[in-house]
Amino acid sequence: MALEKVVVDASALVSLASADFLWYPVANFELVVPQSVVEEIGALGENPETKAIVDKIVGVKSKLIVVKPKKSAIGPDRGERDCFLVCLDQGIKLFVLDDFRAIRKMKPAAISRGIKLLLSVFFIAHAAARRKISEDEALTFFDRMAEQRDWLGSRVYIVGKEFLERELRKSR
Repeated sequence: MALEKVVVDASALVSLASADFLWYPVANFELVVPQSVVEEIGALGENPETKAIVDKIVGVKSKLIVVKPKKSAIGPDRGERDCFLVCLDQGIKLFVLDDFRAIRKMKPAAISRGIKLLLSVFFIAHAAARRKISEDEALTFFDRMAEQRDWLGSRVYIVGKEFLERELRKSR
């Protein structure tokens, strides 16, 4: 059975790696990443504060499908825009990112093209729904992610926690 393709941005990869949860999406999805996102992650690796997290992503790089969109974006938010272009180029309907500003900007275009914009907590909820991790483990992974990413109390934390709790109720 073919794995579902998901386009993943640098912010989501960093979030998943910071929670030690990158193993699940790598094993259960085809993760498609634009070359610009790989470059963004490489730049993060030059910072001593993010090097350990980047090393975790580099450790799974051979399992990522690295592509270039037909027409690459330029300027700020290049990674997110390239991810969106890859979704369009390849007909991929799931795009995972943890940047609310980018989500707000892309939401109208994504909706009109049938592309779902999801937070990285989607993968944690998916694992719990398939009984690969327990509900308690799902909440622990999310809280670890939020703590490592300094999200506690922020909008991404509140929305992510609500999504996870709603998905956990559905899978009971």
